[in-house]
Amino acid sequence: MNIICIIPARGGSKRIKNKNILKLNSIPLINLVIKKIYKSKLINKIMIFSNDQNITKCVSELNLNQKISTYSRSKKSEKDEASTEVLLKEISLKFNFDIAVLLQITNPFITAKIIDKALTMFIKDGYDSMLSAVPMKSFIWEKKKNTAIPKNYKITKRPRSQNINDYYLENGSFYIYKKNSFLKNKNRLGGKIGIYEMKKESIFELDDYNDLEIIKKLI
Repeated sequence: MNIICIIPARGGSKRIKNKNILKLNSIPLINLVIKKIYKSKLINKIMIFSNDQNITKCVSELNLNQKISTYSRSKKSEKDEASTEVLLKEISLKFNFDIAVLLQITNPFITAKIIDKALTMFIKDGYDSMLSAVPMKSFIWEKKKNTAIPKNYKITKRPRSQNINDYYLENGSFYIYKKNSFLKNKNRLGGKIGIYEMKKESIFELDDYNDLEIIKKLI
């Protein structure tokens, strides 16, 4: 099967300036993530989609051209209000592949080993799509108007935390989907959906400077 890895990388970032090339351990974020997944035994090609010259320059400095290619994004897919699905649709219509891994570099807690284990599970169990997530055993509440309501337990019968049913927090690290599933559902997730469990530290995505301080300490 032809398996590709898609990395969308916009140039603009409102909360953290130049987030995708911010240096962690003296390495630009996008290069740090690429180096982590480059040794994947199952991914045939890594495709970076960006119109930012600083990002494409960083990627070119890796000198890993045999497996990595950069592509320009359409103006439609680069708009702030455009969902990632706009880009994924354009890729699906333009390129030949069987399975895609959508990788979000704002979550640097990824390795080639994780990707290959997830892909093996995806193929073996016959999933149409998959998301990475962290298992949570927490007491979940929801605010409704002027009161709070428990979502997964009764306050009159408070269970032990180990007896709460598992919930999963989507960590935004990666998504896997079959091309035909995406074209059918017009979404990265659809059909038979699998979950690949990641460790707790992967909850932290690089969205703001608080995340940055936590991630720096963790990696």
